[in-house]
Amino acid sequence: MKPAKSGAIRSIELAPRLEALFHYRPLASLSVPAGRPETPHRHNFQELIWIRAGRGRHAIDGQPCELLPGTCYFIAKGQVHQFLEAHAIAGGVVRFADELIADLRGAEETLYPLAWFNSAGGARGVRLDKAEAAEYERLLSLLADEFARPPQAGRREILGGLLRVALVKLGRVLMRSQAAANAPGEPRAELFRAFILRLERDYAGHHDVAYYAAALKVAPRRLSDACRLCVGRMPKAIIEERLVLEAKRMLQFSPRPTKEIAYELGFQDPSYFSKVFRRMARCSPLDYRRRLQALPA
Repeated sequence: MKPAKSGAIRSIELAPRLEALFHYRPLASLSVPAGRPETPHRHNFQELIWIRAGRGRHAIDGQPCELLPGTCYFIAKGQVHQFLEAHAIAGGVVRFADELIADLRGAEETLYPLAWFNSAGGARGVRLDKAEAAEYERLLSLLADEFARPPQAGRREILGGLLRVALVKLGRVLMRSQAAANAPGEPRAELFRAFILRLERDYAGHHDVAYYAAALKVAPRRLSDACRLCVGRMPKAIIEERLVLEAKRMLQFSPRPTKEIAYELGFQDPSYFSKVFRRMARCSPLDYRRRLQALPA
């Protein structure tokens, strides 16, 4: 694990070594006093935070969220995360690089919840019932045991295989937790998930709903119906949320001027980018950056 300072926000990276594609950290009585939040940080890896017991609050990209027992939370690569407060939290943290499970994405990619790590997917975490929690705990125990062993032949395969199982099972629970109409196999739900995956790939190059509808071979109205059903928002708003999320990250971790950020995100007119940012974030890009600089280091 390699921490580094970047302004008021730490950067935490998995070392670029084969054996470092995965990391497990147990949580035992984690406490963060109210009013004394930890320093915000971001990672170059995906993270699952499992809360077995205890309560608290954390923030993902500045949005607060309750931490509840029996819940697994998704933190996407590149997102800014911080514990705001924690009271005797027990559980575990799984960190992994995409390379560890690169071959998981394929015909059944809708079962892989990478798309749900990002806020555009609408999910922050998934609540497990007693049986599901016990099953997930067993998988975490196997992952922790393998991670604790000295590096040896087959380690990557075992960690990757166990992680695949855990992710697919979490994906199943997550999909079941949606409204009945958003259950696996419902065409509009599958369309929405396909849209989120495509958006994650193409958001910087394509901002128009028509592009995504054509790429998914559906009419724009059908895509709008799917988004409204699944998350109560229109696809244009979801696209803009994703763009503003990336803009926030650039403003946080780069000294580049707003105009450069706008161009990198595919906006031909920086003033229109600022207008979109202000509408979604309720402040200008410059005000957002100044607010971050005022955070305690």
